Amino acid sequence: MEYHSLHVNVAILSYSLLAVGAIFSIFILLFENNLAKKKKIFSFFSNSYSLLSMENFLFKLYWLGFILLSITLFSGILFSNEIFGSAIIWNHKAIFSLMAWVTYGAMLFGRTKYGWRGKKAVVISLFAFVFLFLAYFGTKFVIEVLLK
Repeated sequence: MEYHSLHVNVAILSYSLLAVGAIFSIFILLFENNLAKKKKIFSFFSNSYSLLSMENFLFKLYWLGFILLSITLFSGILFSNEIFGSAIIWNHKAIFSLMAWVTYGAMLFGRTKYGWRGKKAVVISLFAFVFLFLAYFGTKFVIEVLLK
């Protein structure tokens, strides 16, 4: 049972960091749009923070969240094998979690290898979060709405 609590704690921490990253990504998109317009729409986006420094902080969050998500997936495989006798149960939770992991990994690889920044990287990260959101909260939707 110790694996289970470790898995759950790391999963919650991973999800929380990636959720904060998604919210911060939306703020970066708003900040970027605010810089492009001559009329300042949001007064709380001042010149005291540079877009580059906010983006660097965002991707530190994403790296940490991605590492914890990787640990979560690995511990989930171990935990699944211990409880169910199967290395992985292929359900929507596993599929969406893997899709999120691959998307975050591709985004971080693209940033490292090809220098993806700005809107492109932020939009990809938001798609990855949608997959992660469906993995965690889609369970209730699938059970109650789709399967009745």
